[in-house]
Amino acid sequence: MPRRRPPESAMVPHAVEGGRAMSLADVAALAGVSPGTVSRALSRPTMLSAETRERVLAAAERLGYVANGAARALAMRRTRTVGALVPRFGGSSFPTMIQALEATLGEQGYTLLLAAPEHTRAHEPAILRRLLERGVDAVALLGSEHPPQTLALLAAHRLPFVMMWGAPGAAGDCIGFDEQAAAALVVDHLADLGHRSLGFIGGRMAHNERARRRFNGLLEAVARRGLQLAEAACIETDYGFREGFEAMQALLAR
Repeated sequence: MPRRRPPESAMVPHAVEGGRAMSLADVAALAGVSPGTVSRALSRPTMLSAETRERVLAAAERLGYVANGAARALAMRRTRTVGALVPRFGGSSFPTMIQALEATLGEQGYTLLLAAPEHTRAHEPAILRRLLERGVDAVALLGSEHPPQTLALLAAHRLPFVMMWGAPGAAGDCIGFDEQAAAALVVDHLADLGHRSLGFIGGRMAHNERARRRFNGLLEAVARRGLQLAEAACIETDYGFREGFEAMQALLAR
């Protein structure tokens, strides 16, 4: 006997049925679990088995159910949202970091809210205030330079934060490495290979502390190993694949 095609009403989400919006209890009934299990599946998915979580999510999708985030935030006094201040997106490693951050937060039932102030950071405190107005539970600060007003605002609100790509000795929790020491290791490696005359391509140092630390590490190691680094062999440029390619062409032409 040929299979009967289900009615159209059974093939589309029922976000509203009979004038009534689908509720958490409706999802629980369809999935065969308790309302508490549905709540955990949507807000703390790692607390459940993969099979239960998938069954709940399938039921929620089937019904077109969307949790009332505002009501949940009022009840829990938490929005399960993390804000991130990002210096820039194009031509840098920050997009990869953001993807990893969003994936990890998503596994824990959190949403990532991005903000990208100008690279000079002049607007960062004002943008941080907007994130605070939206009730973020924590903030990730990407990059190593942040205005004192930003850190003061976070301290005043007692908001957890972490500095990603920060430097040793940074204020607060930090994930990063010693870029000055890393640059020195690069020079030592080249010297051990027998190279005596070096060139340097780096970011613009006027507004980039990381670029300055790398260059300082380079200068220290060049002097220590007795190498040559002519001023004409040092190029500052914007970050990006095209910019790096053009800088290398210019360096090789000198």
